[in-house]
Amino acid sequence: MTTPEIPSFDKTTFLVSHEGVVTAKVDSTSMEEMGGDPETGNETALLKIARRLAADGFADRLSTGKTGRTMHTKIPAKLAAIDGFTRIALACVAEISASSQLMRTGSDREALHRMRVGLRRLRAAFAAFKGILRTGDLETRKKEAKWLAGELGGARDLDVFIENISPLKANGSGEDPAWALFGSRLLMMRAAAYEQALAAIESRRFSAFTRDCADWAGGALEPPAADANSTNMRDGNSSTLGRHTLSRLHHRLRKAGRHLTRLDPADQHIARIRAKKLRYTAEFFAETFDGSAEGHRLNYIASLTVLQDALGKLNDLAMVQKCACAVAGHSAELAFHAGQIIGDRTTEHTRLLAKAARAYGHWRDARPFWH
Repeated sequence: MTTPEIPSFDKTTFLVSHEGVVTAKVDSTSMEEMGGDPETGNETALLKIARRLAADGFADRLSTGKTGRTMHTKIPAKLAAIDGFTRIALACVAEISASSQLMRTGSDREALHRMRVGLRRLRAAFAAFKGILRTGDLETRKKEAKWLAGELGGARDLDVFIENISPLKANGSGEDPAWALFGSRLLMMRAAAYEQALAAIESRRFSAFTRDCADWAGGALEPPAADANSTNMRDGNSSTLGRHTLSRLHHRLRKAGRHLTRLDPADQHIARIRAKKLRYTAEFFAETFDGSAEGHRLNYIASLTVLQDALGKLNDLAMVQKCACAVAGHSAELAFHAGQIIGDRTTEHTRLLAKAARAYGHWRDARPFWH
């Protein structure tokens, strides 16, 4: 078993392995095993630790020690569907909390990215498991997750924008005094966006969000309603829910991606969101089905990843235009450089759109691994 680096908090150390085994070191000599059998899916100990972390403020200081690493928690076939949600949700909250601490210590771009990935995975879990969760609680968590995504989004957009315009500066645009002014305003906007992100993760609202999500992951074990189908889906093996959810999301993406080259940016954005949700859900249930389908699974997820990346590049083009205009503001002098940036990036639109269409075709032809 491969285990992550153990973070130490004063005299208490908590260790959560990728396989779901949880241990707590309460002093320098004794180690208490606290459940987490990946086959039976006993998550009681994990939930207790998550609650303790949140109550004591440890969740805000949890760190993997590496910014580029994501814990891809998997759901075994024998695990009950609702226990699968608990496992996924707690792993996502841990990643969000770990990345938030790295953000506090350095406003690191990679830490921001990893935090947003954890948040996206959590929101994908909300969508994947919504049929077995209590509607009122789910809507509350979705609202808070959307708020946090909005607080972090500005910094991410400006980071991507800077990356996109760096070739222009390398080609000599940086010699122009107006370009230097444009760059200065851009960096000021980026600093303000990071301040907004930091203010969000240092707020009581963020602390309450991570704490409540961890606590709710256990409270979600209570049935949402007296519905036989919902109860059977919750208590049955994860493969039942996984097959139903993946088929639904697969169909929605096929519908959204039809005639991709003729879609307007808003509809392309919808296709990208659906591809993202399907990819994360496919990763959640990657080990839920028969191992004989491994080749199909790898091919399916790989083709979906390529499609998501291609659609993401198209989305970045729309974001470049928005950011360029925001930096230029009402300055006629800076508007020239904004136009230069937009024109330079827009020439890539046709190529990226064709690439996305090819990626959609490859994904559409990939065999679903859950059938």
